[in-house]
Amino acid sequence: KYALENSTITVVLEQEYHHLGGWISIKNSSEPLSLEFCRKAFEPFVKGDTARGGQNGSGIGLSIVKEICDAHLMSCYMESDEESVTVTVVI
Repeated sequence: KYALENSTITVVLEQEYHHLGGWISIKNSSEPLSLEFCRKAFEPFVKGDTARGGQNGSGIGLSIVKEICDAHLMSCYMESDEESVTVTVVI
C-alpha cells in the first residue's frame, strides 16, 4: 500500500552467529515516513502519515506482527529513509 509503483521488495534473513537469534527485515522503495509514524505503525489502525498526504491507516497487519513478537519475547521496529521503509523483526 505504501510501496512505490513497480518497486522492489527485499526480504533479508540474518543469523547472529554469536547468539541463537537473528533478524528478518522487509524493505521496499517508498517515500519517507515520519519518525512518529514509524513508532506508532505497530498500533492497530493507526492513521496515515500526514507527510504522505494522510493516506489510510495501516490496518492491523503490523499490530499482529507486534503481538506475535511480544508472545515470543521478540522485538520489531520500523525505519524509514529518503528512499525506503524497512520493518525488522529481531528473533
